[in-house]
Amino acid sequence: MSFVPFFYCYLLKVGSAMPTIDLKTFAYTSIKEKLLHCDYEPGSVLNETALCEELKISRTPIREALNRLSQENLIQVLPKKGILVSNITITDVREMYQARKLLEPFIVKEAGPRLTKKRLLEFKKRCEKSIPPAQGFLLGELDTDLHMYLADSCGNKFLTDTMHKLWDQNTRIQFYSNDFTRFDSAQGEHIELLDALLDGQFDQAADIMKRHVENCMNCSFQRLTN
Repeated sequence: MSFVPFFYCYLLKVGSAMPTIDLKTFAYTSIKEKLLHCDYEPGSVLNETALCEELKISRTPIREALNRLSQENLIQVLPKKGILVSNITITDVREMYQARKLLEPFIVKEAGPRLTKKRLLEFKKRCEKSIPPAQGFLLGELDTDLHMYLADSCGNKFLTDTMHKLWDQNTRIQFYSNDFTRFDSAQGEHIELLDALLDGQFDQAADIMKRHVENCMNCSFQRLTN
């Protein structure tokens, strides 16, 4: 679901001048969201002029945003040719899930003692809430919130940074494969994970996370290869 933050829409509408830093952030977040949601399809070519017209801003913040997104491996800037949206291959999917399978169980064990019971119970309540298919995007938000809460709580800035980058690729793969059918069953796994964390069973929680990632991987492969 694409959107332009209200704050920026308002300023553009009334013609107010935005500081350069706000334009940079606006360009970066707007383009990145469309890349992650595959509104800009993997393998397609973007045009800098078209991006300027679409976002109604100048080339400088667009170029700075593109440079940053290139460093995140979401695009490739090809001199005199355009901007290539990074493709998604079966190898990419396999390697992304391999990384998650290795890192996330360890992150769960490291984060476990740092997690608060209040936050864990809040997540459990969200997981237990019935969400209609028309609001399925809320399940995606919950999925992201939970996994990033664990990553942000592990006490290792390098692991945290790596997980955020991996999650960007995870989001692209979900949208590319239209893989939202597993969110419902994943909620049961999330509840099982949260119960183990609430009980202080961190090794068990790590095993649950490993199984959870494997199930996500198998679902993505099934959808992409059928």
